[in-house]
Amino acid sequence: MEKLGIEETSFETKTATKLNYLYKPNQTQRIFAEYYRNFVNNANKDCDEVRLVEIKSLAPRSKIKMLFTENIVGKILHDIVAVSFSGLFDKKCLEDFSVTGAQSLIAIKAYQTETGKIPSSLGELVPKYFSEVPRDPFDGKSIKYSPGKKIIYSVGKDLKDSGGSEGEDWRTMEDPSFKIEF
Repeated sequence: MEKLGIEETSFETKTATKLNYLYKPNQTQRIFAEYYRNFVNNANKDCDEVRLVEIKSLAPRSKIKMLFTENIVGKILHDIVAVSFSGLFDKKCLEDFSVTGAQSLIAIKAYQTETGKIPSSLGELVPKYFSEVPRDPFDGKSIKYSPGKKIIYSVGKDLKDSGGSEGEDWRTMEDPSFKIEF
């Protein structure tokens, strides 16, 4: 009986040691604290500055390497959370563009009401309607405007100016665009 008790304790100790290797709560807490600290520090940055931050996967891709990786459970949890929040900054940038685009549309409408035509450039709206031409939240440069196509647009998350996009939902466009329909 005593021998059986020693073997059970030994087995429990080995199992606990293996589990401590696979999941280390304090290390996991530090990983998440660093991740959220970085996330909070980027919250007030412009979208073009946030692009520089790359979310790196902590868990190895190889299942074999996973067996030999300390705190693998914590690292996998980090990777799952990081992926689920990765699109959050793109959504923030799109919402910032929606505000800038709406302000631009209002200024263009006011200009049209006053002059009878839409401006040939957004520079014509400065200084009466804007103190400066609104910035594109994605690249930090001036928001794009095409009087010929009658659109206001952003370069979008790919940071390439494709001349605006067409479609029903501006949130899914390559170059998010608002039509000037007045």
